[in-house]
Amino acid sequence: MEHAVALVTEAMKGAEPQRGEPVEALERVLRATWRQLAQFHALLALNTARLSAEELHRRHVPMLDQLEPLIKRGQKQGVFRSDLPVAWLLAVIRAIVHTASHEIQGGRIPESKAEAAMLSTAVSAISSPATASAG
Repeated sequence: MEHAVALVTEAMKGAEPQRGEPVEALERVLRATWRQLAQFHALLALNTARLSAEELHRRHVPMLDQLEPLIKRGQKQGVFRSDLPVAWLLAVIRAIVHTASHEIQGGRIPESKAEAAMLSTAVSAISSPATASAG
């Protein structure tokens, strides 16, 4: 799992979360994350089943640290929800990514459709109500 986290974290850094408009940057980072994570769906399922919530969070810190400044920037610009803490928005994104992976593993969504579903759901979940209604 440590190796997988390192690879996903590097993919996130390579996607340059600090560059561009927050929504576009989030989509780019999540897409890079998802494509790197694709080789670890079985490992993710195993670890989410066996590790405590606290341990899972601890192992995700390197990835969450990549997203936190991006989420804060989006909140400051009014495109991401500011009525909820950054930690909550990060937890929601993580849950959506994990759910997409679990749905692939369970055969309930084809891998070819999971990325688009994950992206649109994550962006919608954390977008400010004004941004969501304008889109």
